[in-house]
Amino acid sequence: MNTTLSLLETFEDDLRHGFLNRSLDSGKSYLILAPRSVMRKSLNTILAQIALVGAVQVLDGGNLFDFYTIARILRARTFQLEETLAHIQIARAFTCYQVCTALAQTPSSPVPLVIMDMLATFYDENVALPERQSLLQKSIREVQRLSSQAPVLISTSAIPGDETSKLVVRLKEACSQVWQLETIPDPLAQMALL
Repeated sequence: MNTTLSLLETFEDDLRHGFLNRSLDSGKSYLILAPRSVMRKSLNTILAQIALVGAVQVLDGGNLFDFYTIARILRARTFQLEETLAHIQIARAFTCYQVCTALAQTPSSPVPLVIMDMLATFYDENVALPERQSLLQKSIREVQRLSSQAPVLISTSAIPGDETSKLVVRLKEACSQVWQLETIPDPLAQMALL
């Protein structure tokens, strides 16, 4: 089921009210497709929200994890900052090979998994497209294995191009639910004078 959310405020309001915590089920994988600028703020808010409830595993494929933002959000919501931050287990991946390996080495557990900007490393043109597609397929199988025990929340951004759009389409097809966030241009923005 694809849901297009054109208003970022609606999504962030849901985050503030714990909507995602109540609606993410084991046995399912969820995809947030959004521009990187939107993802950075939203994902760190999601991680803080989940950490308030319990443990969360993070695989950061796009260097979006921001410890200081998460700490600032948590500091405003709990007096047990260090204990809550300890709920977050983070791993970083810098290549599509590392994403695939990290997912394969992650044991199934009831702890939710958040994969930040999963496809960022799969956009590397130094790796042949068939190889990237194969690694993505293996990664998707690992996500399905991991989601049998706990919800898996994946984020990614789409970049223009025929090759990369195939990767996004494959990931969208594999997920139980897709949230597509879009930025809306400000209609009142004044054009600059010469």
